[in-house]
Amino acid sequence: MIENTDLTYLPISEIYYDAKFNCRGVFTPQSCLELSESIREHGLQFPIVVQPRADVPGIPAGFSYRLIAGHRRYIASKLLLGHTEIAAMVRDGLTEDQAKLINLLENLERKNLNVYEEAKALRDLFPPGTSIRSMSKAVQRSRDWCRLRVRLFELPKIIQENVARGVLTAYDLQCIMAEKESERISMAESLMHAKLKGFSTTSQRQRRGIHAKGRKDLHSMITRLMAEGLYPSPYAALMWAAGDITDDELFKDNCD
Repeated sequence: MIENTDLTYLPISEIYYDAKFNCRGVFTPQSCLELSESIREHGLQFPIVVQPRADVPGIPAGFSYRLIAGHRRYIASKLLLGHTEIAAMVRDGLTEDQAKLINLLENLERKNLNVYEEAKALRDLFPPGTSIRSMSKAVQRSRDWCRLRVRLFELPKIIQENVARGVLTAYDLQCIMAEKESERISMAESLMHAKLKGFSTTSQRQRRGIHAKGRKDLHSMITRLMAEGLYPSPYAALMWAAGDITDDELFKDNCD
């Protein structure tokens, strides 16, 4: 045991890894390659979190602990680096919901989740009818943050699927939910269509001769669009203003 902490080193073979418990779901060892190199070079910067067997009904025989948080660190250490021990913090007396909350909070802190994963974790953690205020307090996020994710499952399946794939972001969801219910799929399609064109890096913008627009550019383009009766999607207009697409690509968006 390390002095003055509740940190200990545990045999990895004694820790039960339950992929279904992790709010991130299943991931491949290959996705942990970069993390494994960091651990190899700098050591494990943050211990994993486990709970003892006595607090976990149904844990398979042969294991003394269940992994609560640090699933990628566990995989990187065990499968990619071949470690037999790992630094861990043991949490006693947790309920299942408390253990799930620890898992969610750590993933949120490390920004490892997309919006769909966050929404699913909230749905799994809190029973139907839980107030947004209670969720907000428990996960230490704003009420708007929680409300957006709870409402995700009220949207059409195609929107949910593209949020899960990472195509649509939290900002996109705000735009979609601001629309009338009958127009939400159309808005989502417009956003996805614009994204398919891709954002340009700074070097790509320079090679293509485009740049972020100033006030004069904006007024000039507004006049031009009005004169020609063209109305590109809001997302395409923002991309043009940011310098991610050219004038021709902005006009093409209106024609596609």
